[in-house]
Amino acid sequence: MTGNHAEQADAAQSPFSDGASSATEAADRLQLTDSEREAIFRNCRHYWLGYGSRLRIDTGMTLYSAGVRDPQLNGVMWMGPGDLGTRVDEARHCFADLPWLWWVGPDSDPGTLDVLLARHGRPVGVSPVMAIRTDRVADVPHPPGLVVEELAPDADLAPWVRTYGPPMGIAAEEIPAMIRAEEARTDPPGCLVRFAARLDGEIVAVSELLMRDGVAGIYLVATAAARRRLGLGAAVTAAAVRLGGRRGALIAALHATPAGQPLYRRLGFTTIADYRIVSLPPL
Repeated sequence: MTGNHAEQADAAQSPFSDGASSATEAADRLQLTDSEREAIFRNCRHYWLGYGSRLRIDTGMTLYSAGVRDPQLNGVMWMGPGDLGTRVDEARHCFADLPWLWWVGPDSDPGTLDVLLARHGRPVGVSPVMAIRTDRVADVPHPPGLVVEELAPDADLAPWVRTYGPPMGIAAEEIPAMIRAEEARTDPPGCLVRFAARLDGEIVAVSELLMRDGVAGIYLVATAAARRRLGLGAAVTAAAVRLGGRRGALIAALHATPAGQPLYRRLGFTTIADYRIVSLPPL
C-alpha cells in the first residue's frame, strides 16, 4: 500500500503498474552506503510485518497476513538463502484462502524470482523504491487552509482508513476489516506516526511514518479522489520526511508507483531499486 504497495501519489490508483522503472535514475544525486540500503529494506520488512495480526513469520523469510481479502495485506517481502522451493510452497500453504503477493527486492536471495516463475508465478508489476536525505526535501505549494496534523495514538482510525481505502483499491466491504487491521498493528510504541491533511475539517490526504532501523519509512500516501492534483500527497509526504529528520533519521524512503515517481522526484527523491511483484496461483 505503500505499497508503497498502496496509492503513493496523486497520479495513480493502483499500487502496481506494469513496466519497469530505472533503478539507476539520477544515482549521482544520492549516494547510499551498503548499510543504509540494507536499513531501508529492513524498515520496509518491519512495516509490513506490522500487519501480521493474522500471521507473521520473520525467520528465513518475511511473511505477513492481516487476514483482509486484499493482496496488498498478505504477502512475502523477503526470503533468505536456503531451500527456496520448500519456502515458496510453505508460503502458498499459509495463504491458501487469501489473495496475496510476493515482493522480490534486491535484499532477497538472487534465485527467488526464477523459483517463483518456475512455480507458475505471474509478474504483476514493479514498485520503485525511492529515497532522499531528510534535510533535502523540497517545499511544495498546497491549497490555502490546508492543515497537516499527526494523529494521536488513540485516535479513531475509521475516517483515516476510509480516506485511503478507495485510492488504494480496498473494496468497500473490506473497509471494516482494514480498520481492525490498522488497530491491530504490532509496531513498538512511538515508532509509527499517522498523518492527516485536512481542508475545512475533512481528511483529504494521509500518510504514515515508520521510524525503524534508523530510517524514516514513508507509507500509505493517499489522496481522496476528488482532491487530487492539489499537492496534497506531496504535503503529507514532506511532513513525514521532516518529522523523520527531526527524530534523527538521515534517510527517508518510500515505495512509489511508476506513474507516481514524478511527484516524488519534485520533492527530491531518487529511485534506488525496484521490487518485482509476483502473483502465484492458489494451491
